[in-house]
This record gives sequence, C-alpha cells and structure tokens, in this order.
Amino acid sequence: MSREDGLHTGQGPQGRAPEPVGLDAGTRVLWRAARTLAERAGGAHTVVDVLQGRALRQHEHGLRQYLAIRMGDVQAADRVLSQLRAVLAARGIDELVRPPGIRARLYRAARELVRANLAADGARGDPSGLPWRAQHGPGQAVTAQRLAAWRASLPEEQAEPVELHHARGLPKAEVAWVLERGEAEVSARIALAERSAREALGLAPDEGAALRSALVEAFALDLQSRTRPADGASLAPGTVLGGRYAIEARVGAGAFAEVYRARDTEVTGHVVAVKLLHQPAVGEQARAEALRELHLIASVFHPSIVQFKDHGWYEDRLWFVMPWYEGETLQRRIDRAPLGRAEARRIFEPLARALAAMHAVGLRHQDVKPDNIFLARIAGFGHDGEEPVLPVLLDLGVAAREAELVVAGTPTYFAPEVAAQFAHVEPERLRPIGPAADVFALALSLRNALEPETAEEVSAGDVGAFIEHRAFEPPAPPSRRELRFLKPSFERWLALDPDRRPTADEFADELRVLTAPEERRERRLRVLRWALPLGTTIAVLLGAVGWWYEQRRREIEDDQARTRARLSQTEERLSQTVEQMQSAERAAAQAQAELQQQIERLRRDGSLDRAAMQQRLEELAERAGRLGRALEEARAQSAQLSTQLAQSEERSRQTSADLEAERRLSKAVQAQLAERDDALRVAREAAEARAGRIAELEQQLTALRAQLHDAEARARQLDADLARERERAAAAEAELSRLRNRPEPSAGEGAAGTPGGPQAATGEGG
Repeated sequence: MSREDGLHTGQGPQGRAPEPVGLDAGTRVLWRAARTLAERAGGAHTVVDVLQGRALRQHEHGLRQYLAIRMGDVQAADRVLSQLRAVLAARGIDELVRPPGIRARLYRAARELVRANLAADGARGDPSGLPWRAQHGPGQAVTAQRLAAWRASLPEEQAEPVELHHARGLPKAEVAWVLERGEAEVSARIALAERSAREALGLAPDEGAALRSALVEAFALDLQSRTRPADGASLAPGTVLGGRYAIEARVGAGAFAEVYRARDTEVTGHVVAVKLLHQPAVGEQARAEALRELHLIASVFHPSIVQFKDHGWYEDRLWFVMPWYEGETLQRRIDRAPLGRAEARRIFEPLARALAAMHAVGLRHQDVKPDNIFLARIAGFGHDGEEPVLPVLLDLGVAAREAELVVAGTPTYFAPEVAAQFAHVEPERLRPIGPAADVFALALSLRNALEPETAEEVSAGDVGAFIEHRAFEPPAPPSRRELRFLKPSFERWLALDPDRRPTADEFADELRVLTAPEERRERRLRVLRWALPLGTTIAVLLGAVGWWYEQRRREIEDDQARTRARLSQTEERLSQTVEQMQSAERAAAQAQAELQQQIERLRRDGSLDRAAMQQRLEELAERAGRLGRALEEARAQSAQLSTQLAQSEERSRQTSADLEAERRLSKAVQAQLAERDDALRVAREAAEARAGRIAELEQQLTALRAQLHDAEARARQLDADLARERERAAAAEAELSRLRNRPEPSAGEGAAGTPGGPQAATGEGG
C-alpha cells in the first residue's frame, strides 16, 4: 500500500471507506484506526462499531475533567460519562463524523447531559473540592494560588468557553457550536477571560505562551484512571474454554480484547492467561482476520515476546492462551520509583533484542510503552544479587507487516513520523513508518523509566495539540545531573529523522552506555585488584628482608660485642701475667743480687758458713725455680692469649666484612624493589591511561556510528533524489521524443481549433 492510495488525502481506493474531509487530528486518529479494523474484519460496516466504541476512550481524559468541573463532583462526572456512552451508541456514523467533528459533538452531548442532570438533581457540587492538579516549587505554588483565585472569581459565561478553547483544545468555531452561541460572542467572552487572567498573573501582553500554558493548568484536574466497562460481555468465573481452560478471574481489558486468569484442567497447578477478543468473527474471512495476532505472534520467537499455547472460539469470539506471568508492568514499577541505570539496562537490552527479532521477520510492534512491557518474575532467572525479572513485550494486537501502512499506538509514545500522519503536515513531508518508530518508542520508555517526571502528558485531554507538537518536536533527553552524560545517546535515539536512529540491534548494543561509568570504574578496580596485592606482597617482602637484615645485624653486633668483651678480658689477663712475669723477673734478679752480695761479703769477711750458705742457695734456687716456672707459665699463657687475641681480631674483622657485605646486598635488594615499585606504578598509570583511552575510543566509536548513520541517511536521500531526477529526466526525454515525433497539424485543423490545434497545445482559448 503506497502513500498515494489516499490514506492521507481522504480519497480512498476501490473498496475502502473514504475518509471524511476536514476532520480534526483526534478524529483522524479514530477514523483511521477504525478503518484499519474494518478492513481487517472484512467489512466497512464495522467502522461504526469501532468509532462508537473508541471515541470516548480517545477523548475520555478531557471529557472527565470537563464534566467534573461542570458537575462539581468526580463521581457525578463518571455517571454522566456512562450516560454519554449510551447516547453515543445510539447515534449513527453520519452524525458522529459530520462537521464540526466527533470532538465537538462529544462535548455538546456532554453539556446537554450536564444540564439535564443538574436540572434533575437541582444542585451542583462545589468545584473547590475537586482534585485540582498540584504544583510544587515557590513560583509554581504562587501561580497555582493565583489561578485558583482567578478561576473562583470567573463568571460561568466566561469560564466554560475559555476552558473549552484553551484546556480542551477546541477552536473558537467549535466552542461556539458547543455552546450554541455566535462565534463573535464566544470570542469576546474568551478575550475577557484572558484579559482578567493576564491581570491576575501579572503577565505582559507579549507573554502569550505563558498565558496559554497557565489557562491549560487552570482547568487541569489530577484524576485517577477509572475502570472502564468492557465492550463485550465478560466471562463468568468457572466458564471452561476449549474443554480445558477454566476461567478464574478477569484481570484486564483493552481496546480489542479482555484478559483472564485461567486454570488448565489437564495439567495440575498450571495457570495460563486467556485473551478473548471483543468483536465476534462471522464467516471464514472474518475468522481469518481475527487470527491475525496469532499469526504475528507465531512468526517470531524470542523469550521477551509473549508466546501463545492454544486457541479456539467462544460464541464466534476468538480466544487464545498465553503463559501466565507473575509480576507487574513496567509502568507500575516506574510508579514506585525510577529505574537505576543498571536495572534499566537489564530490562531494555532483551526488549531491544526482541524488537530486532520482530523487525527481522518484517514486523513492527507499533505500541511499545511501559504498560505493554511486563516484568515477569521467574524463579532461577537472572544473576546472583539481581531481581529475577524477564521483560516481556505484550499486546501484538496492533502490530503490522512492514508493507502495511497500518498506524496505531498510544499518542504519547508516537514517533514523530507516526504523529505526522495525523498532524497538519504536507503530504510530501511525510516520512514512511518503519522499525525506527518502535526504537523511538522503546527509547522514550527508557527515558521515562529513568526519569518519570519528564513523561509527557496530554494537557487537559487535548490529543490533537499534543500530536501536532510531537510531529515537529522530539522529546527532551534526561535532565538530572547523574543522567546528563546520556544526552548525546538520547538525542540520537529520539531523533526527528528516523534514519538517524539506530536499528533495534544497534540500540541494544548502545545500551552499554547506561553502565559505562561503572564499567570504567570496574576496569580501574580490576587493575587495582592485581596491583594492590602485588604491591602488598612487595611491601611484605621488603619488610621481611628488612626484618631479617635487622636481626642479622643485631646478631653480628652482639657477636662483636661478645668478642670485644672476651678480647678485653684476654688483654687484661695478659697484662696481669706480664706484670707477674716482670715481678718474678725482678724478684729473681733481686735474689740473685742478694746472693751475689752475700758471696762477696763472705769473701770479704772470710767467714763463710757453708751450711747456711748452702741452705740459702737452695732457697734461692727453689725460689728461682718457682719464678722460672711462673715465668714460663706466664709466657705460655701470654702466647696463648696473644693467639686468642689474634683469633678474636680476625673474627671481628670477618664479622665486620660480613656485615658490610650484607649491608651492600640489602641496599642492592632495596634498590631493585624500589625499581620494581616504580615499574608497578608506571604500569598502573599506563593501565589507567589505557582504560581512559578505551572509554574515549568507545565514545568516538558511538559518535562515528552516529556519523555513519547520518552519512547513510544522506546517501539514501541523495539516491532517492537522484532516482527522482532520473525519472524526471526520463519523463522529459519521453515528452521531448513525443513532441519531436508528433505529426504537424494541417492548416484547416488548426484554424478549426480541434484538439490538435494551437488552442489545445497552449491551453488558451474559449
């Protein structure tokens, strides 16, 4: 199906329901989705059913706020909304799409029901008790207080038109139609309300954007989602499908189907999820179309894509069985707290691979959002210390083949090229919708998971204004300080131009950037983990060597001290012996001198007493013998002590030499250890430098990939331009050839003004 088939111009091909001209953006979204479902169901008559079933869903957010403000009570607004559903179901398709369009007709019908209910009840609730949207921060709080005071003082004849125009997004002509007033009167009332709001907020005349934003916030309520009734009849607990699956409880409903929890009666303890379509399928063609989602699911396998187990029919409504997962949606997980970067990578990498598996077989999901991502808790799945979560992509009900121009999804997760299909964009500027739209939606889901406060909202229910904005403005990247390093990646992932975005596989690879800071830190820690023990070992070795040398030094010094003490004692003993020997020598000399004197005296006196002399000589000889022996002993002891002294001195010299050698060896070992420590420090610095360089190269690689994608996109654009130029040249050559080969008209034919004459060729004449 090509873009020229009239999907965007309102001129439908043969067999298609033509799109009414002049629809607003929200109505176009509804109409095209309805026509798509009608074509799938094999009959244009189902457009009515789809429009009636989905019109309220599309505008319900804004309608609930409008009704709550008009009724002064949220529960009363929900009651009126249910009445509006019944009124809508009774109206035909012609009335729904007739100008000024579905949105204006919904608000007019809602207004009529409000008047009827107020007339019946006789009282309106107090609007001051409504859950007005809270604003935080000093400046915002002051603005909210001023808006509340202004809103309370505003007359109803001004409040309702300014709310419908600014907060609900209706043009003034539609507001006038809803209020059944003239457009000039409505414009005047809106102008009065704007002037009073500008004065209440202290805004200058040129601050139009600030005024419009304030008027949207002035009528914005913070309403919780209500439980919507199902389109079809729900299954009662205990109902058995296919003779096997016993329904236990209804767990959810969407635009196309309900989901139930069921028990498999053939497998004890086995619980499954059963999806039952709302619309019955009558006839073989309708049944084949109803089986479309099963065929899409069956065409691709990935653990993160929901799989089906069985299927069948219940009162012509298709049901099929899927695994029952315990867990929660990503949206519920985000509502509790933002995801951390590591947790986000563990969740979004498998999802990106799952999208890649779909794209590989020519499918696109078309409705990727946190509500359609289920975090299944599976025992034994995941790594130690991590929550055992398997992310699963749900709801392939709006998935499409690449060749199909089916457009669906949730407006807040529309890629710009998808939003452009419903915005006021020239047909030639529309881009084809492909797998890059899924990547955009997944990247936007990631941003909202990391920073939920940046998730866009449809202000006061104005879907059309949001779609117009998304078609031309990409979402902003994360703004928190710890996430700012992701800005270049998100600018590429959320680019306006789909050719700039990565493929799903490339997106999965690029998600490594989420944990890049931790990985760089881990690389540094790995270096330190082997460097620190080595440094510690070296330090211990240095300490051990130092301790050993210190102990050895002390032992040598103690040995030297003992040797010096022994040497001192030996020298003292030698000195005593020498003194004794000298004393003995003196005594012997004295005795010999005395003997000589006596001999001389005897000779002189001539009176020699030989016996006394003999006795005296014997005494002297004995004494001389003792002295001689003592002298010999002293000399022997002196020689022995001299030998010991020489040995002690030799040992002292050897010990000093050993100590000096060991000191030199210790200095050499310490020098070697210091060199190794320097080398280790250099190696550690080099490793850190390499880690930094690797990170820089990774960033450069990411930038080069982005440049490559840009270059490829430009090349494809140039190829397309070249092909178009070649086609134009071929057409020009064909036209030139045709003109050259055309036969010359006769004079009579030219004068008569027939189709071959000058008037037909130039386009002039009557």
